[in-house]
Amino acid sequence: MTTGARILIVEDEAIVARDIHRQLTALGYDPVGIAASGGEAIALAASSDPQLVLMDIHLVGPIDGIDAALAIRQRSMTPIVFLTAYTTDDVVARAKVAEPAGYIVKPFDEFELRTTIEIALYNDGLSRRVHLQSAALNAAANAIVITGRDGTIQWVNPAFTTLTGYSEAEALGANPRDLVKSGAHPPKFYQRMWLTLLAGHVWEGEIINRRKDGSHYFEEQTITPVRTTAGEITNFVAIKRDLTEQKRLQAQFLQAQKMEVVGRLAGGVAHDFNNLLTVINGTADLALMDLPADHPLREDFGHIQDAGNRAAQITRQLLSFSRKQILAPAVVNLSTSVAGMAGLLRRLIGEDIDLAIIAPPTVENVVVDPGQLEQVLLNLSLIHISEPTRLRRISYAVFCLK
Repeated sequence: MTTGARILIVEDEAIVARDIHRQLTALGYDPVGIAASGGEAIALAASSDPQLVLMDIHLVGPIDGIDAALAIRQRSMTPIVFLTAYTTDDVVARAKVAEPAGYIVKPFDEFELRTTIEIALYNDGLSRRVHLQSAALNAAANAIVITGRDGTIQWVNPAFTTLTGYSEAEALGANPRDLVKSGAHPPKFYQRMWLTLLAGHVWEGEIINRRKDGSHYFEEQTITPVRTTAGEITNFVAIKRDLTEQKRLQAQFLQAQKMEVVGRLAGGVAHDFNNLLTVINGTADLALMDLPADHPLREDFGHIQDAGNRAAQITRQLLSFSRKQILAPAVVNLSTSVAGMAGLLRRLIGEDIDLAIIAPPTVENVVVDPGQLEQVLLNLSLIHISEPTRLRRISYAVFCLK
């Protein structure tokens, strides 16, 4: 027996109320008060916080027991047991609206009173635990799905609708293979999953699924079989953690590591290439200084000098890419500088991305380090190619201080 349970008595007949109080005390309960009217019952229920209310239906005043029960139930989950001599169909129909935990017809004996109270308190405990569990599942940050043995969805929490874009109504009764299956995994992937689950084991793994809008997302999923006391599997509970953002950040980090390696390699190559260019360009410059204007080899050395200058420009771009270029502010034209980077940028971003360089009709010269300007353009390109896509137009906005 639930000894010490706090019980509020609502009865407008003083003699009956005192007798109920005596019985409750004898049974080991704790009567917290007696109310003679509906208004008093509502006030006492709010102030004394009883675990159960014994409510007479016929009360003095404008608020009867049913209306008082409804008001109490709106404020709390306190169970109500009606104690009444009124058993007409209309009264019983009204009483059902208050969802009573019991209905005892006067006169009643002590055994009937105790049994009804105990069952009401027990069911109230179960109801509160179910309510708490339901609230916790609904408030969970991870998506939770409960399916039948055949995979049909029976319940989803709000996090699932947020993750997938499907409403609760759209999800209930559907099968995940029809709702979120992405097709990114081979059939054997799902076969192994179901073999594990139907064998009664927990399945854990990463899976790519599809949202309602068609986009794919990564999730870490744990699916647990639910069994009866006899061991029969009746349901599956899936807990899903969205990994999409984590995967995106990991991809960006790996791309940054790759570009760091490429940058170091480019810096080393540019350094060695610069040493060779110093000899080539120096020899060409000396030859042009010594050769007469009409010498037949002068044109050939001029071509060598032009090629060497172009190679030096490429080397400077490689040094800028590797961030080993020494700062040297100079007056440059933005349109010319950006256009000069077109070749390197196209090789960097690949053929599957469209590069469009659109310059305004008039662009003033600015004082800026050419290597730093080129680094800005390279960084913008790397930001865009870090997100996989088949076609993207890259627009550059460069802000420089004179």
